[in-house]
Amino acid sequence: MVKKILDPTKILLVICSKDKAEAKQQLELFAGSNLVLPPGVTLSVHTIVGRQNFAVALNEVQKNFNAKYKIYLTSPVGHVDPNFLVEVCDSFGLYPKTGMTGLFGSELPFSGDYVRSEVFYGAYHYFENGKDVRSYFGKTPLLNKTVHILESSFFATNVDIAWDENVGEDFLLISQCCKYRNAGYQVTVTNEKSRLWLIFAEDNCSYKPKANQQNYQNQLEQFRLLYRKKMMPLVSILIPTYNQPKYCMAALESAL
Repeated sequence: MVKKILDPTKILLVICSKDKAEAKQQLELFAGSNLVLPPGVTLSVHTIVGRQNFAVALNEVQKNFNAKYKIYLTSPVGHVDPNFLVEVCDSFGLYPKTGMTGLFGSELPFSGDYVRSEVFYGAYHYFENGKDVRSYFGKTPLLNKTVHILESSFFATNVDIAWDENVGEDFLLISQCCKYRNAGYQVTVTNEKSRLWLIFAEDNCSYKPKANQQNYQNQLEQFRLLYRKKMMPLVSILIPTYNQPKYCMAALESAL
């Protein structure tokens, strides 16, 4: 299989919307935001509307677009800083080991239940009642902070790794973060410097408890089944023994 060559002079902005009306509103917002691009770089915009299988749609994006920098928005945005594309590309340039970056992320509990994460980095900004800016804050990162997983409303990549079509949508980005880390890339929360890159139109933070808890629990079990080895730390157990063959097997079984 020939590895696809990604073009460093291209940025692809992927806007994911629940319906055509929302997609139209988002396209108009970005068209009127006077976005600044790095020198010599072009921007393409692609919309995903009312998807049946989000992973399939994202894999089609990777197949059909060779832009090196792919920026994904999965929640409607109410404000855009014109320079955010430049700063995303600058972040990847400064930290070449970064494969995926976002604005808000956390450590992943060993259980895989990410809504129970306790240590967060970065910030998630949203409009309340259409005007007041509210935020979830984690620990402020120093430039770039390596994390386990990212909040799903905004994330960007500079290398393509196929999305897992066998996990539920609640765990799609979580599994992708695991795949990037397993492939040797860093997943980071980037510092927004002095401006807010994005303010989301409403509070859709993916860390909030899910409305359909049973569906979430089913997806969690599937994620654990598929990714337990990737998310669990490697543990070595050393058992000193001398002239005790009678108890050696019992000690091994106990440790397991």
